Amino acid sequence: MTIVTPRENYRLAIAEVLSTSLNFSRERAVKRAPLLPLDDLRVAIEDDTVLAVAGEFRFDEWFAGRAVDCSGIWGVATLPEHRAGGLATACIRALLDRARDRGTPITALFPAVLTPYRRMGYEVAGVFAEHRVPLAALPPGGDSLPAVELADLPRDLAGIRAVFREWVSTSTGPVEPVGDAHWLDRIFPAPDDDTGRTVVVREGGRITGVASFNRTTDVGPLDVAFGIECRTLFAVTPEAHCALWAYFRGYRGLGKWLQWVGPPADPIAIASLDAFIERPFRYDWMLRLLDVPAALEARGYPAVDADVTIAVDDPMFAENTGAWRVIVRDGRASIEHASAHDRRPLPIGILSSMFSGYLRAHDAARLGYLDADDPAVESLATIFAGSDPWSPFFF
Repeated sequence: MTIVTPRENYRLAIAEVLSTSLNFSRERAVKRAPLLPLDDLRVAIEDDTVLAVAGEFRFDEWFAGRAVDCSGIWGVATLPEHRAGGLATACIRALLDRARDRGTPITALFPAVLTPYRRMGYEVAGVFAEHRVPLAALPPGGDSLPAVELADLPRDLAGIRAVFREWVSTSTGPVEPVGDAHWLDRIFPAPDDDTGRTVVVREGGRITGVASFNRTTDVGPLDVAFGIECRTLFAVTPEAHCALWAYFRGYRGLGKWLQWVGPPADPIAIASLDAFIERPFRYDWMLRLLDVPAALEARGYPAVDADVTIAVDDPMFAENTGAWRVIVRDGRASIEHASAHDRRPLPIGILSSMFSGYLRAHDAARLGYLDADDPAVESLATIFAGSDPWSPFFF
């Protein structure tokens, strides 16, 4: 068994592995085979047969106003008769080695199961949360609202990406695709998608709101009833929010509900919605620090002054193991080796979960990962303070 970057003639075999292991329809997997980013895949092969695969997306991930280069792992699949042999783990490890070598300090993924990824140093670090509200509960808006219009992607993509960055930059944990391809291939509806639409709101010539969505059959008394499921829905002004609500409200009748992805406690809940928000789906994602000092220096922090010394244990990347002094000034951190540390080390996964803000320092102490009397607890609670981490995309 060897781990390699797949050749062109492996596309169909990779599609078969993904279809068999991840329960994609074979038709869907084969249709997407020509789009597979071979340079960003690693496969385990034996006798020129593909047994396992893992892929990587490049993202920026936002923490306290700063974007951190992130390796997003996806498409982890092994043929059932070859599982439990470490093949997928070896494929992921090859991708993580490459990411670390090029200077990417963190990696994230959505796990099917937790244990294999915890063995690799990942830990739960945030959520993907869908929210739903009846269309009739949306506010009607008024005549003074800006118009909602169909997007012209060749013209509007740059503006959409700019306002998306403005939207997520104030949150903790959202990933942002670094190129146009991810938007065009995975977020916006395909040209042959009969129910897919992307709309935008403009104010003063600038895009301030975006929604990309599909109609989803939801049979009730009428078999043509539907819900509206957004791949992405965001706005950065009150006027754009209200314009999008009024636009979607216009689907009521045969339309039953609007669904979107947002923070786990979405503040939209208090923005004039006349119903409680339902949460039909939530899924946790995991994070791992690949390079401890680089990751800690790359993220943003509250505007506080704090010094904290921690010890880290990382069986996969020995360079991360040891004592580190973290010095935070004016929202930035500098990291240096500490000469000694008499406290037990934090497992790399636990530090990764604290890095995202998912595991709070006082909770880490209650769980036994930090000593209650460790002076680092208060400092870590201060520097990793922020909103609950979340992701706008499932990858």
